[in-house]
Amino acid sequence: RECRRLLEAHAVRDRIDAAPIRDRIFGVAAGARAHDALAWLEPALDLGPGALRGPALLRLAWRAKRGGEHDRAAALWAEAGEAGEVEGWRELAMHHEHRARDFDAALLAVERARGLVEEARGKDARAWHLAEGFERRRQRLLRKKARREARADA
Repeated sequence: RECRRLLEAHAVRDRIDAAPIRDRIFGVAAGARAHDALAWLEPALDLGPGALRGPALLRLAWRAKRGGEHDRAAALWAEAGEAGEVEGWRELAMHHEHRARDFDAALLAVERARGLVEEARGKDARAWHLAEGFERRRQRLLRKKARREARADA
């Protein structure tokens, strides 16, 4: 922020248009900061349990997913879920349902997530919404599993 203020002060003093210069400089810097931030996430995990561990795991998992490393992302989502992140269980359930097509593993992830949100369901609107979504996912998974078993028996 201080660099931005200095650049803008320089632009005002010398009466130049700072926007194109600022956009190029801070666009490159933003990309570098994103890379640096990811580099700092891995060592943060070595600190052990804490308030930052779950969110750091989620960010690493989403980055792995975008990079096509789906197995690594699934492992990170499971670890984030174990750290208390409901979003980790939700992402893991989606991975097992849609990518791995392992409905039993998806159901297990849904049950773990429901366990996290169920106690806060009556007190918190977000928890209620999450619990309803997990219940819909559970019902859908049970239907898919039953259809798969019926086809296998036929």
